[in-house]
Amino acid sequence: AVVSTQSTGVWGTGTLGLGQSPDITTTPTRLWDLDNTRLTNVFTSNNDCTFLLTQSGAVYSWGKSPHYITGHETESVLLYPRLLESFNAPVVKIAIGNTHVLALTDDGNMYSWGTGKGLGNGGILDTERFPKKITAIQGGNICDICAGDDYSMILTRQGIVMSWGNGKDGKLGHGNEEDQPIPTPIKDLMEVNSPAIQIATGLDFSFALLENGNVYSWGNGVNGNLGLGFEAESLTPHFHPTRIPSLGNISYISSSFSNTFCISSEGGLYGWGNQHLGIGSGRVISVPVRVSSLQKHRVLGVSGSEWQTLAWIGPSNAKSLAPMSKSFRNTLVFSVSPSKPTEI
Repeated sequence: AVVSTQSTGVWGTGTLGLGQSPDITTTPTRLWDLDNTRLTNVFTSNNDCTFLLTQSGAVYSWGKSPHYITGHETESVLLYPRLLESFNAPVVKIAIGNTHVLALTDDGNMYSWGTGKGLGNGGILDTERFPKKITAIQGGNICDICAGDDYSMILTRQGIVMSWGNGKDGKLGHGNEEDQPIPTPIKDLMEVNSPAIQIATGLDFSFALLENGNVYSWGNGVNGNLGLGFEAESLTPHFHPTRIPSLGNISYISSSFSNTFCISSEGGLYGWGNQHLGIGSGRVISVPVRVSSLQKHRVLGVSGSEWQTLAWIGPSNAKSLAPMSKSFRNTLVFSVSPSKPTEI
């Protein structure tokens, strides 16, 4: 989907919000149900569900709803956008896991819904059919959220990374495979002399970007997911956060279920993991590699899935920023074919 402040266009195959399942359209088609609604961001998942944020912080969702992930107390397919009305403050970010969803509000609080151990409700219930506020973190202290396969992570305003959920493959970063029912600080990262400024999760692997520009990874290293090289990842999983030695001076990181991208402070784009990285090799890459065809551009933001990736580029004096910012100038997309970035 493409989001603007005036209208929304959708294309592709899936439950696109146009009234059918599956919808199939090869060109951007106007989503009339949200016409004249000022939108700011879009979040989609491999489960074929979509969340849209409005300028006022309202949330619309639609699509397939296994595990109640659309948040509307149903597992039926929603063919049209429907407003979620469970929040006490404007929503600024959505994080979609495999069976659950998180929402961050502008007052620093968090809501969760869906099923599994990543809900953060202390294990009292394994199913939340609609968004419910997480009370384990008090005081509106959360500034970032992300969700993976049955686990979740948050970042506090003090730069502390906390995780909870299913501990398999060490993806929680606590040095073991034990489950955690509530948000728990990752001690190894607290011992590094630099606070975290961003977090990211794949399916069963995790990342933290620190203020000093270094990136740490942990969890399942299959398919080069951790960026440490195949030799270093041969003894997977990695239970402890480990610095990716080939990366430094990084300002932004984004991960899908199977690959990861980061942006340097100079605007260079680097990727690793599954083969759809835009470098034209068609191979799994286990260490960060620069997307060479974008070297003449300053990349501002990046967002990807298992099959395609969007990169936002801007003038040479622009700063890196999150995807869908109003400041982006051009968009480039790369996928299985073509295998290198192509301007939209």
